[in-house]
Amino acid sequence: MNQSALGPAGIQTLTASPDDNDDRKMFIEAVYAAFLEKHGSTDRAYNIDNIGRLAAAIESHHYASQKMVGVPRFQDRNHLLGFACQSITVDGPALEFGVMAGHTINLIASLLPLSKVYGFDSFEGLPEAWFGKGDGFGQFSVNGQLPQVRDNVELVVGWFDHVLAPFLDTHEFDKIALLHVDCDIYSSTQTIFSYLHKRIVPGTIIVFDEYFNYPTWQRHEYAAFQEYVAHRQIKYEYLGLVPADMQVAVRILSV
Repeated sequence: MNQSALGPAGIQTLTASPDDNDDRKMFIEAVYAAFLEKHGSTDRAYNIDNIGRLAAAIESHHYASQKMVGVPRFQDRNHLLGFACQSITVDGPALEFGVMAGHTINLIASLLPLSKVYGFDSFEGLPEAWFGKGDGFGQFSVNGQLPQVRDNVELVVGWFDHVLAPFLDTHEFDKIALLHVDCDIYSSTQTIFSYLHKRIVPGTIIVFDEYFNYPTWQRHEYAAFQEYVAHRQIKYEYLGLVPADMQVAVRILSV
């Protein structure tokens, strides 16, 4: 049987994966029972969007049961970000991609008061539709209105592929301590890694806001990261996740 345990501060960890047939049968039966409880039994067709979300959750569970055994679980994104900030060992700034209203960048800045925090956003919403989530071009726009941020935050306004090159030319740090990827889609995430790869070093912590647990998760932040580490032969470890949401943190081990 697979078991879980509560660690320090209520952090939950999975201590074994459901590898045997009995465990898998019990898991499938539990999922089916939970689905019927929420959506009911019917002679009519089920809502395919509900089924899609359930399928994504099952796929994510299988991935986590293989790749994230023993990795701390957190109740929400803020607790995961807090743990990530406490785990920093690299001397360098924090970078956030996808600032929007400024909640998480101000949280990071408050947790790292002696560090510089850079926030990148066009503040015009998604540059293209988020396939699989139903969010179209311009979704999450704040109409160019910049949020109020803490004193150790610097906002970099514009599309990532327009602003990253001049930003890197004028900022001389050579190591990134924390990278918060909250840009949702594959193309934006791929752009981040294509520009920042020289400053992502052993010890760099990356927190993804939409890594898995939604339909087509394998095509977006997850896909861009997996392509990046495969192409550059980078080793990493999972540092934490939010099992009831989409967030995952990783730590780079070697580049």
